[in-house]
Amino acid sequence: MPVLVYRDLAELPRQPHALTIGNFDGVHRGHQHLFGRLRARAAERAVRSLVLTFDPLPAEVLRPQEAPPRLCTLDERLALIGACQIDSVLVLRFDQEFARQAPEEFIEQLVHYAAPVELVIGDDFRFGRGRSGSVETLRELGARHGFDVTVIPRVDLASEPISSTRIRELVSVGSIELAAELLGRPYSLTGDVIEGHRRGQLLGYPTANLRLIDRLAVPA
Repeated sequence: MPVLVYRDLAELPRQPHALTIGNFDGVHRGHQHLFGRLRARAAERAVRSLVLTFDPLPAEVLRPQEAPPRLCTLDERLALIGACQIDSVLVLRFDQEFARQAPEEFIEQLVHYAAPVELVIGDDFRFGRGRSGSVETLRELGARHGFDVTVIPRVDLASEPISSTRIRELVSVGSIELAAELLGRPYSLTGDVIEGHRRGQLLGYPTANLRLIDRLAVPA
């Protein structure tokens, strides 16, 4: 069954969820491990698994001139999350108003609409205005609102963390094979095929001219 995608908290079915929260750009092996644990915890508690993610990504709103390129489009992100056998994805629009929410306000909305019984998060999880909410904040709010918090340690490869930042750096210097190892799949780019100068006819084999989607990481 394809993953169900929601665009607003109010669209969620009123039923319990085990959920995780994050950008999940690239849906790399660390994310995949987290989703596997989320799926297992949801099954153990007989609830649906839910991934909450954002579009635009927070850095694109808070620091637009410094925001890093994406590793995948939103549609690709949703498809990759669905391939991890997650039941539902909630895509929340991240804007300045959303960024001003206090950690408590954000969690209270989640409790009201998503009815979380458990949050499964990475050990570097931060949330709320100015990233002021920590794992400890989340545990305190969980005790208050009746949900558990499970913290998943980061996944390393060759003693280095698997992260979207590291993968972007590898792509930028042309280390595509190592980037693919961290992603768990080949790195690819999405774009539109456009008409070019027909140089393929001179070369003797077909070529394609690709207009890349803005903000994607391009190999060196």
